[in-house]
Amino acid sequence: MNVKRFLIVLAFVFVAVLLPAVESNAVSDATASGDESFERVSVETLGEAFEANPYRAQKTYQGKNLEVSGKIYGFKSINKEPIIYFIYSQREVNCYVSENDPLIAEVTKGENATIRGYVSEVNPLSRMQEYTLTNCKIISAN
Repeated sequence: MNVKRFLIVLAFVFVAVLLPAVESNAVSDATASGDESFERVSVETLGEAFEANPYRAQKTYQGKNLEVSGKIYGFKSINKEPIIYFIYSQREVNCYVSENDPLIAEVTKGENATIRGYVSEVNPLSRMQEYTLTNCKIISAN
């Protein structure tokens, strides 16, 4: 096995096996405090990445802090936890937002928004709900 392939396998094992075992509080504390840097990406870029190769999209984005921009498609709730979601080309990006977020009551379906969050899951086998971001905070909306 060449070195490049070994490093790719090692990175995959880290993301798929070891990273979920890390205490989630450490991630949420860092995210909430703003100490982590966020990679800026549009909803369109996430959708295009998933359509090109869902497994590469998983490897690229899962476990990262992202600042996602796009048009709000709607709102829903799972276990009373508010979710703002975006859709691009039938690809869904779900952002779990705290009900205490000061902007949650200010955003509207159809407007552009920027949300920061931690990509807890990229599901390459899903037909619709591909990206799940947790610990999300609304940065701006217009």
